[in-house]
Amino acid sequence: MKRYFILLFAFLFAGCGEFVKVGGKVVYQDGTPVKAGIVYFENDTNAYRGTVQEDGSFRLGRYKDGDGIPKGKYDAYITGSYDEEFSETTGAIIKRTFYLDQKYQDKHKSGLSFEITKTIKDLAIIVDKPTTPVFENKQPQDKKINIPLP
Repeated sequence: MKRYFILLFAFLFAGCGEFVKVGGKVVYQDGTPVKAGIVYFENDTNAYRGTVQEDGSFRLGRYKDGDGIPKGKYDAYITGSYDEEFSETTGAIIKRTFYLDQKYQDKHKSGLSFEITKTIKDLAIIVDKPTTPVFENKQPQDKKINIPLP
């Protein structure tokens, strides 16, 4: 029985590497900070995230910003980096302003990868400005849309 407990304990904690604190800034090529978004670092088994603050700073974690990530190799991407304006009458999106190029929302297209070997407080994630910074909804926003129910 004792042997099974030891095997179970070893199995549960296998792969639990040393966690390190990782933080930094998301900035454009010219050093200006990106002011919103969520940074994701993914490996083969888990995803870790950090909320981008108005000054571009972020801190990675699994359960909350800043609680750390295991050492290892990661693919990274950034989502939610935009502001929206809504119609007062219908609530529809009338304008969306993007803060970075849309390729950064896909870990396979972002081109962002990192190997984390120690605590890092000043990791710079350098991104391109968006090629299409503003989307405007040209549909009239003052009309109610009636959707028939079945």
